[in-house]
Amino acid sequence: MSQTPAVKKTTKSTDDIMADAGQSHLIQSSLINNIEKLNIHASNMPLTWKNFATNLKIYMRANNFEKESESRKVAILLACIGSEALEIFYSFNVDIDTISFEELLKKFEEYFLPKVNISMERHKLFNRKQGQDEDIASYATDIKNISLQCGFDELRDNILKDVFSWNLNSSNNYIREKLLTNDPKTFQESLDLSKKLETLRQQAKVLQGEQSTTSQSFVGKGRYRFLRLPFGINAASEIFHSEMVKRFSDLEGVKIMIDDILIYAPDKETHDKHLENVLKRAREINIKFNKEKSVICKEEVRYLGHVFSQKGVKVDESKVKAICDIPTPSNVNELQRFLGMVNYLGPFIDNLSKKTSCLRSLLSKNTKWSWSHEHNTEYNSLKEIITKTPVLTYYNPNKDITLSVDSSKDAMGAVICHNSQPIAYASASLTPCQQSYSQIEKELLAILFGCTKFHQYIYGRQTLVETDHKPIVSLMKKPLYDIPPRLQRIMLRLQPYDLKVSYKPGKYLYIADTLSRAALSEQSLKEVDQELDLHINMLISTLSVSPEKLKEIKENSIKDEVLSKIIIYCQNGWPEHKRCVSPSVKPYFDFKHQIYVIDNIVFKDTSIIIPFNMRNYLLNLIHEGHQGINSCIRLAKGTIYWHNINKDIEKFVSQCHTCLTFRNNKSKEPLISHDYKLLAWNKVGIDLFEINNLKYLIVVDYFSKYPEIALLNSSNSSSVITHLKSIFARHGIPHIAISDNGPPFNSNELSNFMREWQIKHITSSPYHSRSNGLVERSIRTIKNILKKCYSDKKDPYLAILQYRNTPKSCGYSPAQMCMSRRLRTRIPISDCNLKPKCIDYKKMKQHIDTHKQKTSLYYNQHTKSLPSLKKGEKVYFKKQPHNTYNAWIPGIISKVGPEPRSYIISSPEGEFRRNREHIHSPKHPQSIQVPSKPSVNSHNLPLNSNPTLSSATSSQIKYSRFGRQIRKPDRFN
Repeated sequence: MSQTPAVKKTTKSTDDIMADAGQSHLIQSSLINNIEKLNIHASNMPLTWKNFATNLKIYMRANNFEKESESRKVAILLACIGSEALEIFYSFNVDIDTISFEELLKKFEEYFLPKVNISMERHKLFNRKQGQDEDIASYATDIKNISLQCGFDELRDNILKDVFSWNLNSSNNYIREKLLTNDPKTFQESLDLSKKLETLRQQAKVLQGEQSTTSQSFVGKGRYRFLRLPFGINAASEIFHSEMVKRFSDLEGVKIMIDDILIYAPDKETHDKHLENVLKRAREINIKFNKEKSVICKEEVRYLGHVFSQKGVKVDESKVKAICDIPTPSNVNELQRFLGMVNYLGPFIDNLSKKTSCLRSLLSKNTKWSWSHEHNTEYNSLKEIITKTPVLTYYNPNKDITLSVDSSKDAMGAVICHNSQPIAYASASLTPCQQSYSQIEKELLAILFGCTKFHQYIYGRQTLVETDHKPIVSLMKKPLYDIPPRLQRIMLRLQPYDLKVSYKPGKYLYIADTLSRAALSEQSLKEVDQELDLHINMLISTLSVSPEKLKEIKENSIKDEVLSKIIIYCQNGWPEHKRCVSPSVKPYFDFKHQIYVIDNIVFKDTSIIIPFNMRNYLLNLIHEGHQGINSCIRLAKGTIYWHNINKDIEKFVSQCHTCLTFRNNKSKEPLISHDYKLLAWNKVGIDLFEINNLKYLIVVDYFSKYPEIALLNSSNSSSVITHLKSIFARHGIPHIAISDNGPPFNSNELSNFMREWQIKHITSSPYHSRSNGLVERSIRTIKNILKKCYSDKKDPYLAILQYRNTPKSCGYSPAQMCMSRRLRTRIPISDCNLKPKCIDYKKMKQHIDTHKQKTSLYYNQHTKSLPSLKKGEKVYFKKQPHNTYNAWIPGIISKVGPEPRSYIISSPEGEFRRNREHIHSPKHPQSIQVPSKPSVNSHNLPLNSNPTLSSATSSQIKYSRFGRQIRKPDRFN
C-alpha cells in the first residue's frame, strides 16, 4: 500500500517530462533524434552507456543546457534515453522533482557498469601486444584506456611506460632498444620518442626507394617529395648510424661508429682485402670518403678516444696533452690559476690539501717567489693526478655532456665533462691572425675548437656549452642572416652540432680558463683563418674606392682620436664594463661585437666607420643627387657609418640651398573659420568672375549666403564702385568687406570709397583664395546656374531668384535669412507664406556652429600647423605659388599681419605679401644667404605678387574666356 502512491506519482511525472523540458526552450526533435536512444540490450553495455553519456553531455553543452535547472536537465535526460530505459528509471524508486541530474546519471551508471575485475583488467594490459600493422599512437591509446580500470593509481605512469616498451612488435625492436638506453622519465616521454622514431623510419625509407610516390609534400607550386633524409631532423645521426651499420656490418674486419669506419686485420694481406671490400661496397651504394681525414695502412690508430695497436688498447694521450704541456708557473698569478683548476677537481682527488701544501706556501703575502725542486715535483705530480682516473672519467653516452670553453689573448682551452668530472682536455694557441680577432670572435672560435676537437663525443647529441662571454648566448639564438658576416662563417661550421649555450662567470670556469691561458705551441683551426682572410680580401677588393682614397681613409683612421682607440680595443680586447671605456668611444661600446679592423680600416659589419676629417666629404657624396633626408639615410645605411650619422645627414640636407630652392609646397594648415554675427549684411565677400566673355561682380552676405550679382561693362574701379553703391543702397552698408588683392580691389579709388562709406576692407594674401572661400564657392554655384541657363535658353534671373528662395540645410532660404520672408516665384504659393516671419536665431546659431565644427573636422584631417614667424627672420618664399615648379627664393620677414598667417617679405625683387603656407622656415636659417636689396623705395612697390599690375588700368588687363587673367610668362622677361 505504501508503494502505490509512489508509483502513481512517478507515472504521473513522466507525463510532465516533455512539458518540463520545454518550459523556456523547445527541444528540437531533430536535435534529440541526433542522440541515439540507449540500447539496453547491447552486447557491450558498459561501452554503449559511456557513448550515450558522452553524446548527451555534448548535446547539452552545444545547446547551452548546462546552466538550466536540475529538474529541466533531468527531464532532458529522460526524454533522450528512450522508453526502454524509463522502465529502469521506475525501478530506482526516486522522485523526479527532487533528484538531481548528476545523481540520476550516477544511478544509471551504477546500473549499466558492473563492478570491474581488476585482476582481469591487469591481465589484459600485460598481455596487450602491438599488432604488426598497428601504429604507435593507436597502440598507446588502447593500453592507456585499459590501464584506467587497473587501479594502479600513482604507479600507473611507471607501469604504462614499462608495458609500452615490453609489448612493442618485432619491427620496432630498435625503438625498444632506444627506450631502454635513454630511460625516459615518464610514459609521455617514451611515447613522444617512439612517435618521432617511427616518423623518421618512414621518412628514411625514401633513401631505400621504399617510399610510395604518393608520399608528397605540397608547396607553393606543384608537389615535392623527399628523396633523401629530410634536413632539420634531431635524430638524423642515429638514422645515419643505423644505415651505415646496415651497409657495412656484414663485412669482416669492419667496425662502425656513426661516420667513422675502423678496418682491422692480423696481417697486411688480409687488411688490404678488407679495405678492398669496404671500398667496393662504398662504390656500390655511392658513398664517398674524405681523403684528407682517411688514415690507411697504419699499425696504430686513434679511434673513439683510444689508441689501438698490436700491443692492445691505451688511452689517447691527446686527451690530456693540454694539461701535461702546461708550462711551469712563473709568478703567483699563474700558480693561483693552476691551483684554482686543481681545487675545482678536488672532489675527485684524495687528500688534496696535503698534495698542494708545498705550492700553497708560495701564495703567502710575505713569501718571496722562489721555485724550487720540491715545488716542481709537486707540480708535476698534480698534473699526473688530474690526468688519470678517478679524476679523468670515461665517456658514457647515457649521461649528459658539458663542453666548457674559454679564450684568452693568446690561446683557447676546452674541456668535456660528465657532471663536472673531465673526460678530456684540449687547448691551442691562437695564430697571429686569430690574435687580432675581436673577443666575441675568439670566444666563438673557442666553441668551434672544442666541437672540432671532441667531435666524436658530441656529434649527434645535445651538448651544453659553458662560456664566460655573455653575448655569445644571445648570438646563438639569432638567425644566421642577422649575424655579422665574419661570425657567420664560424656559425656555419657549428651548424652540425646540437648546442645549448649557457653563461658561466669566468671565475667559476676553472679548467677552461686555465687551459686558455697556457699558450701551447699547437695551433689549430687554420682553415678558419683562411676563410676569414678570404672574407677580408673580398671586403677590401670590392670596396668601390680609388687606391688614393682608400689610403686616405687608412691614414685618417690611424690619426683619428676615436678610431685609433677602437683599433687598440679590437686588438687587445674591449674592457668588460662601459665605464672603463674612453668617453669618446662609449657610443661604440654597445655594438663592439660588430666592430673589427682590416688593414687599419674600421668596419661595423660591412660598413666602413669614417674618420672625422672625411665626414663632410662623404656627406657631399651622399647628397650628390639632392635626394631627401630619408633617401640619403637609406643610401648610407650598410655602406658607411659613424656616431650620429643620421643626425649629421639630416642637418646637412636641411641646409642644402639647392634643395631648399626647389622643395615641394608646404602642406595645408588647419582651417580658420570666419567670425560671424547673427546679422544680415554685417560681413560680405566681394569678387569678380567672367563667363561667356561677360564680366560680373558678386557680393555675398556671410550670414545669409544671399548673393547679389551685377553685370559689368568694365572691370575698372569706377564701374565696380558704382554697382557696390547700388547693392549697399538696397541692403545697407556692411561693417566688413573681404576681397582678394587683385585689381581693382587694390586701387586707391576703391580704398577711398571704403574709407568714405566706413567699411573695413580686408584683403586676402595673394594666391590664397581659401581666405575668401565663401565667395569662391558662390562663384562656382552661380557660374553653373548661368551656364545651364544659357545652354537651355532660360532666363538666368529666374534661376537666381529660385536659388535665393531655396531653403538650405538649416531650414531657411537665403532670402528668409536676409529679409525674414520668402520671395514670390512662379511656383504657386499662398499669401500667408509670403508674410514676414521671425527667424529662430538660437536654432540658426546652433546649426552654423555645428556645420563649422564638422567642416573643420574633415578639413583638418590632413593638415599641419606651421610655427609662426617673427620679424627679421630669414625664410624662403614662392614668388608665384600657383606654379608648382617655381623656385623658392630667399627673403626676410619685414612685417607680420595684420591678417592671420599673413606676412610681408622683403627680397631683392621688392616686397611681397604671402600666406604662411607659401613660406618655408628652414631648421637652420643661418645658412640662408639673402642678396642685398636694390636701391628702390619699398613703399612704391605694391604688396602683391606682380608689382606691374598695381597701377595698371583695366584696359591693360586681359582675361581668358574662363575669367583668368592673362599674364606674360616670366621666362620671356
